[in-house]
Formats: sequence, structure tokens, C-alpha cells
Amino acid sequence: MEKTVESLPYSNTAIALIILCGLCFFLFFLRLADIGLMYPSFEPRRMLLAKDMVRNGHWLVPDLLGKPYILKPPLLPWLISAGYLLFGSPDLWAARFFPALAGLLTVVVTFFFAKRLFNQRVGFLAAVILATSLLYIRRARMAEEDVILTLFVTLALLTFLLAYHYQAGKRYYVFCYLFVALACMTKGPPGLSFPALTIIPFLLLRKDLRSIRKMELFPWAFILGGLVLSWYVFAFARGGAAEAENFFVADIWHKFFPQERSSPFYQYVLQLFGHFFPWSLFLPAAAVYIVTKQNKEERQCSLFLLCWIIPNLFLFSLAGAKRNEYILPLYPALAILTAQAWERFLVDKKDTLLKKMTLGGIFAFAFLAIGAGLFGPIFSMIKYPQDLLWNGLLGLLFIMGGLTILFFAKRRHYVAFFPVAAILMMGFIFTFTGHIATTYLKYTTPNEFCAKVASTIGHDAELISFRCQDEFIINELDRMIPNIDQESDLDTYLAAKKQVFIIMDGKEFLRLKDKKTMMQLLIFQEPFLKMKRSIALVTNKGETQKGDVRDERTGSATIGTATN
Repeated sequence: MEKTVESLPYSNTAIALIILCGLCFFLFFLRLADIGLMYPSFEPRRMLLAKDMVRNGHWLVPDLLGKPYILKPPLLPWLISAGYLLFGSPDLWAARFFPALAGLLTVVVTFFFAKRLFNQRVGFLAAVILATSLLYIRRARMAEEDVILTLFVTLALLTFLLAYHYQAGKRYYVFCYLFVALACMTKGPPGLSFPALTIIPFLLLRKDLRSIRKMELFPWAFILGGLVLSWYVFAFARGGAAEAENFFVADIWHKFFPQERSSPFYQYVLQLFGHFFPWSLFLPAAAVYIVTKQNKEERQCSLFLLCWIIPNLFLFSLAGAKRNEYILPLYPALAILTAQAWERFLVDKKDTLLKKMTLGGIFAFAFLAIGAGLFGPIFSMIKYPQDLLWNGLLGLLFIMGGLTILFFAKRRHYVAFFPVAAILMMGFIFTFTGHIATTYLKYTTPNEFCAKVASTIGHDAELISFRCQDEFIINELDRMIPNIDQESDLDTYLAAKKQVFIIMDGKEFLRLKDKKTMMQLLIFQEPFLKMKRSIALVTNKGETQKGDVRDERTGSATIGTATN
């Protein structure tokens, strides 16, 4: 017999919220700063903007490397600045704290959203699904805008639905506009496009465009919209015509018509399997449920969710530039639809297509977990025998998880899939942050290189960069590094009597090392994995430099040290 869903912990709101917050704490906050800044990422840029706000007082339009930055509104740098002030240090934990908190809050909002649309069981399942999907976990652990945008978009659509469908009061329209304004102050135009491309198609399909007149667009939408536009006016005035043109060209036009080769239209749909995993295995079952199993009230609720997903997915698929985090605001809707199908599967004892599709997803995940558990240790034994213990423990967890799912599936306790899947995701995140990322991915970050630079030159030494003004390095060293582009300027620094340290791209160093006899290598970090860049620290043979150079190797980094 299937376990009755009423007996599970989500029947009590307080217990459900405690479980969800505990799950999110483990997935989003635990070892939050253990993984350093990784290529490619905009985290260093956001952190530099926040540092400029705190140190120089540019709270409305911060500077990036000495120039006003207007490509993104300032809400995320405000939050990062708040983290710096709250924790007293401009470190990675402080920068990532509020995005992780936004990730938790979005899970809680999704719980209440789905509860309002359907019931508390669907709300709890939807929140678990969202919290344990791969891309959502990853983005909630980064100091970037996507999870914060997802929070405000979800709140905007929830408050719209409360005002429109449930007649909760026109004041909720004001909250809707407020959250849209906050979304726009987080990431610009997408903050408006996500709610608009949900609400307008929904009203069109319901043949109820007249309701727009009841939404109090005037004065509240105009007031809040005017505040957002006033920031852009101020930003364009401070940045100047060139920066304003760069905003429209680089941040809008090139997103749809990139200078490089465009990504295929269907990319988001294909990659959804990996980024919404493991719950992407149940999207076919959700589609079957929408088509075949819903009553009239459920269809109206699902219509809203489909209007949330399909028009926005279509628009972003048209754009030539595609990054999977761009469609993260669709994940709460995907989670609710998947949870709705799961809830029907748990209570419906008939042998239907929905049941077969859901069982197919359960067994597919179980066998994938067992396969990964077997393959991981074998691969480690061949490639990385020194790490067999870590990979073996993770493999054992996956094998035990897969077998547990099969055990409960045979006894028709299908709801056990949720805690087992959550435990597997927590085990993977714990191992990834504690070992895999720090051991195998460290050279996709500049952290180790920057630590060696800091210990080699100290804080007061003169440091410049040659054709290598890298935001990662500037943020990590926490100092302004002047950049030069001309070889004649490089020759001037190399010929100086005072010792100067110079950071340059590894390819530049290899090109110049035989030509510039005064240039002495101190640190060289090789490319690792798919990172295409290498980095070098060199110095001139200034008067403080004595002795020969001895090469020392640590991992993929070559370190030259002076000997007396």
C-alpha cells in the first residue's frame, strides 16, 4: 500500500517550514565560502562594486575599475555591501550571504504559492523540488543576481494572483508593482519581462483584459516605474553617452544578436534535463498530468503556471546569447507543476499513464544513482587513486540511495523518494564543496595564485598589470592595480631601478620572455581543466632583487624564489 500523504510532516505548516529551512541551510549556507571565485563568474565584479559603495560612497552608481558601472542596477551590490557591514569584513561569506538567504526565501515563498494554488502537500513537495534542483543550488551559493531576481518575480506573481484570482484586496496589486520594481532594480529589463509575459498571456487566454483597469496601474505602477527609470536617467548622466550606448548595445542588443555564434533555439530545453535534475525526470509525467488528469479549478491554476513558463522560455530561446541562469525565475513554476503531478500520483491508486511515467522517473533516478556510485570509485581508482576514500564514500552513498529507492518503490512507499533524493543531493553538495571543488577545481580560480602573489610581494610593493586587468585578481588582492597596454611602458617599468611587480597573461609572458631580458618570472599558473588562461607574476631585476631564481612547483603553479 502507498503511504498516506496525510500522515507525512507537511500536514503541519510549522514542521514543514522547519524541515525546509533546515534543508536550505544545509544546501545553501553550509561551507558557503569554501569554493572560491571560479571562472567564469561575475561574482568578483559585484564584490568590487560593493567595496566601492562602502569605501567611496557611490551608493547609486558605483565605480568599477575607476569608471561608473551602469550595466546592472545596484540592488545586488547594496545587499553585498550590507553583508560586508553586517559581518565586518569584505569576504566571500559576507558577499554570498544575502543571495543564499534569497534562495531560502524563494523556497518558502514557493511553498505558500503552491499551497495557495493547490494544497499544502503540493506546496511542501514543490519547495523540496526547487531546493534540491542542481542549478538552483548552484546559483543560491553565488553572489549573483539570479536567485534574487527569482525571489522578486515569484513574489510579484504571487501577489498578483492573490489580488486577481482570490480577491484578496487591491492592495496586493501595489505589492506586485513593488516587487516588479525590486526585480528591475536587481537585473534590469528581465525584472519586468518575466511578470509581464506571464500576466498578459494569462489575461488574454482568459479573455479578461478588462481586469487591467482594476489593477491600479495609476498611480502605483507609474510611481514605482518612475523611480526605477529615474535611476537609469541618473546612471546615464553619470556614466555619459558612451556608457549609455554600451548599455543598450552590450546588455540588450548583443543578448539577442551576439557578436559570436548564437546558441541554438532549443538549448534551454535540452539543458533543462541536467540543470533541473533530478526532477527533470518527472517533467514528462507533469505534462501528462496537465493534459489528462486535471479538473477545471486545477486547469486554471496550471494555466497560470504555463503562462509563467512558455512565453518567457520562448523569448529567452529567441535570444542568441544563452546562459542557463537566465531562466532560473521559471524554476518555481516548474517545481510547482512537477509537485502537482507527484501529489496526484501519490493519492491516485489507478494504473494510469501518469503512474507509469512517474515510476519511470523513479526507477531511472535509482539506476542512475547506482551507476554513478559504481563508476565514481572505479574512475577514481584508475585516475585519482589517492582520493579513493572520498569518492568511495560518495559512491557508497549513491548506491545505498538508489537501492533504498528501489526498496521503497517495490513496497509502494513512493513518497520515500523525496527524503532519499534530498539526502543524496546534500551528500553530493557536502562532498563537492569539501573535497571535489577544492581539490580538482582550484585552478579554475585565481585564489591560490593571488595568495602566492600577496605572500611574495607584500601589500606596499608596486604592482601593475600588463594587458591583464582581471577583476578576479583585483578583488582577491583587494587593491587597485594600474594596467598598461603598450610594450614601451612595460620596458620603462622593467628598466626602473625600483623593483616593480607585474601581472600578465601567461601567453604574453611566453611571447616576451626571450625578448625582455630584464623580466624575471616569480609565479606562473598553468591552465587547468577547461580554463583557457594562464597567469604570470614577473618582476624587473631591481635593486632589491638579489640572487638567482630557483623553480618550485606546487600543483600546476611554478614559483620562482630568490636565493642568497
